[in-house]
Amino acid sequence: TLEIQGRTLSFATAGKGGDGRMALERMWSGVAALIRNCPTLTTIHLSTNRSVLTNEIWDAIRRNTNTRALQLSNIKIDWRQAIDFWRVCTALERLEMDTCFFEIPIDFRDSLSELSDTFPRIRELKFNDLRIHPHYQYELITRCPELRSLSWRGKRARPFPMQELHVSIS
Repeated sequence: TLEIQGRTLSFATAGKGGDGRMALERMWSGVAALIRNCPTLTTIHLSTNRSVLTNEIWDAIRRNTNTRALQLSNIKIDWRQAIDFWRVCTALERLEMDTCFFEIPIDFRDSLSELSDTFPRIRELKFNDLRIHPHYQYELITRCPELRSLSWRGKRARPFPMQELHVSIS
C-alpha cells in the first residue's frame, strides 16, 4: 500500500526477495522516484517483509533535504546498505525502527567512526525488537547529542545496553 498524507509518505509491501527480486527492485525504484519527486516530504515510513532496501532508496531519502523522520518496519539492512543508512541518520530528527534486522560485520564500528562522529539532529529514537547487537544500539544512542526521547522495547535475547550506557554517563 502507498499513502501520502500531507508531508508523510507511507509505503508497505508484503513482498520478500527470492523469485520476485526483479519485481521488488522495480518497485523500490518507483518508490525512490516518488521520494525524489516529492521534496516536501518530512516523514517517510517504509514497511516490508524483511526486504533489503536498495541503495537507490537510501540515496533518495538522503537527498530529500526536508526529511526529518524515518520509520522503518521489518526492514533488513545488510552491510552493503549500512553506510547509506547511517548517512541518512545524520539528517534525521526522529528515527523509529520496529523489528528491523541488521547483518553487519564485526569491523563495522570502524566504518561508523569514519562516517560521522555524531547524529547531530536526532532528538527521538524508538526501537522495538531491533535485531542488532546491543553494542551497535549503544553506538547509535551515544552519538545523538540532542537526544531527548528514547523508547526501547526488546526481547531477552537482545537486551538494552545498560552497562555500556551507565559507564559512558558516569
